[in-house]
Amino acid sequence: MLNDLRNDDSSPLFNFEDDFEEEEPVFTDEDPVPEVPARGFQYNPYWLGLAPAQRFILAVMFFIMTCILSSMFLIVTGRIFLPF
Repeated sequence: MLNDLRNDDSSPLFNFEDDFEEEEPVFTDEDPVPEVPARGFQYNPYWLGLAPAQRFILAVMFFIMTCILSSMFLIVTGRIFLPF
């Protein structure tokens, strides 16, 4: 039953010829679409004007601030207690 499932086109699920009729194309030869030259990917090592080392320091600072703020939140809400 499942041996030739991919090639079985008698299923009504895959019978698309009955559902759609021929439609006129949206674009004709009279209205050509202007071709835009494709730009290649240009590697830019600076993101927001920052060098990679500066971005790393900024990411570390955000990580430390997140750790400090989350631990302060846990202390304020009483989820953890200081040992003194």
